[in-house]
Amino acid sequence: MSAPVVVLLALALVLVWIFAGGKGGARRHHASPDVDEDELAQAEEELRRLDAGATPEQAEEELDDWGPGAPK
Repeated sequence: MSAPVVVLLALALVLVWIFAGGKGGARRHHASPDVDEDELAQAEEELRRLDAGATPEQAEEELDDWGPGAPK
């Protein structure tokens, strides 16, 4: 490819990226209305407190049951 073609392609890609809102790379974090932020933060904190060498069985003993179908 010649240099002018490469430059035009690069310019076209930049323009597409700009007009698309720059959504091509990392996800933007927007709060979803059906996500309980407090509950999510508590779950993340529980995971941080777990021992890195814990087996799945040990984690089940330490953490409450959660997920789809879990009693509330």
